[in-house]
Amino acid sequence: MSKHRWRALARQLHSLDELRQYRPSRGEAAVLIGLVERSETVEVILTERAAHLWSHPSEVAFPGGKFEPVDRDLIDTALREAHEETRLSPDRVALLGALPARHTLAGVRVTAVVAQIAPGAALVADPSELSSIFHAPLTLFQAAQADRLDTIERHGVRYQLPAYLHEGKNIWGLTAVLATEVAALFLAPPG
Repeated sequence: MSKHRWRALARQLHSLDELRQYRPSRGEAAVLIGLVERSETVEVILTERAAHLWSHPSEVAFPGGKFEPVDRDLIDTALREAHEETRLSPDRVALLGALPARHTLAGVRVTAVVAQIAPGAALVADPSELSSIFHAPLTLFQAAQADRLDTIERHGVRYQLPAYLHEGKNIWGLTAVLATEVAALFLAPPG
């Protein structure tokens, strides 16, 4: 993949400086959308949450979690959570920017930090949080190729959200929405 494509993605994302200056409120969360080049393709790093968890058991998600007082900002939150869940070393992460914050159906404000991950970065699932870590090709997350559209209602408005199947794993909800947005930005024709 050309460096031009990575730079073009970074230009389309919210600036990291803006995110560093933003002061999160209690209860906000951040996720890390890790993109890695493997064999001429770009893949997204995803996790499958452990079945014993009370919150979102067995769901596919990006590494991430709630902002904590030890975090300087939501970038720290995303990196800390990715390290806790997958043992991803921050020195293997090249931060690119962030997507606009989104709210979950439960009302949690989530900021997605997008990063290029060094090929060969060692990832190990923390069994207290995850059952697995896997990669999916970024090209999977093209809205027109969604396996289905899920309908949700928020504040009286109905939305259709893409959902995808990959190697038997159901990728839906906010995870699918964020992956679709990154894919649209990264895979857009240069121009």
